[in-house]
Amino acid sequence: MLARLFLGCPLLALCVDPDTFSVLDVSKLCDGSDSLPRVRGITRLFGALTVALPPPAVRSPRPPYLNPALLWRTVAAISNATWIPSVSAEVIHGLLDTGASVLFAIYGNQTARLLSTITSIIKSSPELSQLIPEISLLSTIESAQKLRSSGLAKARLDASFWSAIQ
Repeated sequence: MLARLFLGCPLLALCVDPDTFSVLDVSKLCDGSDSLPRVRGITRLFGALTVALPPPAVRSPRPPYLNPALLWRTVAAISNATWIPSVSAEVIHGLLDTGASVLFAIYGNQTARLLSTITSIIKSSPELSQLIPEISLLSTIESAQKLRSSGLAKARLDASFWSAIQ
């Protein structure tokens, strides 16, 4: 399953194989009108699998390697790699859509610093600060920070998460 997710979005593999970036063909990630929404959907699924209990239909427990630490390493690896306009933002946006609350609950200030780094990467570039995926990512980061300050961050997503997305 993890291999299929990595094939669908090679940027997810940066945390386990940093050399992936050197052979990554960025143009293939951005070809077609549905490529960025597809990438974001794949990353939302990946994020959910790392922070939520397995869906009720799956009768086996979550594999030990699918945990919030993997989500943390993935977001950090992508944000520390060379930023690919629109693609990096969509990938991180998808991961934070489902995992930001959990990352704040577990890693606290480290998550705040990581998100601050991502924000400064986007805001420091005139090109990036004008792109819609980057603006959406900044909005998601702001929402996650508000969630943290309100004290509603959860250490994991429960089974009701899966019924909410069906």
